[in-house]
Amino acid sequence: MAAQIDLLYDEMRALVARYAGRPGLREALRPLRERMRTLQQIEAEEILRHYDLQFHTNHKKAGQLIHEARRLSAQR
Repeated sequence: MAAQIDLLYDEMRALVARYAGRPGLREALRPLRERMRTLQQIEAEEILRHYDLQFHTNHKKAGQLIHEARRLSAQR
C-alpha cells in the first residue's frame, strides 16, 4: 500500500511540474487526490485491523494468564 501511495505522490509531483504556471492543475490533480484519499483510507483500515487483532490476542492471552494465576493460587 505504501508503495502505491509513493507512486501516486510521484504522479502528483509530475503534474505540478507539467502545469507550472498554467491553468488546469487543480482539475488535473482531482482524480489523483481522490485516489490518494482512497488509498489512505484503505491503509488506515489495515492499520486498525492489525492493531485490533494484536489487542484482541494480547487481551485474550492476558485473560488466560490471570485465569492460570488464580488457579495456581487456589491450589496453595
